[in-house]
Amino acid sequence: MAGHDSLTDLPNRHYLTTQLEESLSIANTISTVIGVLFIDIDGFKQVNDIHGHGAGDKLLKTIAMRIRHVLKKGDSVGRLGGDEFVVVLKSVKNKNDVIEAVDKLKAEICKPLIYNDAELIYSPSIGAVLFPEHYGDAEYLIQCADKAMYNAKYAGGNQVVFYNDTMTLPGTKS
Repeated sequence: MAGHDSLTDLPNRHYLTTQLEESLSIANTISTVIGVLFIDIDGFKQVNDIHGHGAGDKLLKTIAMRIRHVLKKGDSVGRLGGDEFVVVLKSVKNKNDVIEAVDKLKAEICKPLIYNDAELIYSPSIGAVLFPEHYGDAEYLIQCADKAMYNAKYAGGNQVVFYNDTMTLPGTKS
């Protein structure tokens, strides 16, 4: 269990990063594409503040289960902490495949969730990066997807933004 998050039973950051490094090594050898998604839950703090940490925990467990439900064989998901998840898509061939996977993930994540007779309000902000279009190690790709996710949040949330090399964190100049 040392490699897994105790709440969601998903791989933790260390284990996910190790898995991603192995996948990148294989993808580099056989020239395949990998998509890395960084997902942050819009409205998570409000869920905790309004409905309590039990609601937040229920939401995180449900989202983890929903993400697993739509991933294809060979794809993986991990929880970095808080309301942050990283998805590794090894079943993609191009950006359109990533967009299709994101659409399925968003539809599944956004399904209503009732807690103590209240519907929880939340949505995902998603940053995406493609390897080998953006070449680097696991940490670099996660950082790129994270930066793209912040741009999705800054643009209003509940959307996906693909990383590009000119991207900066919102509110900064570099």
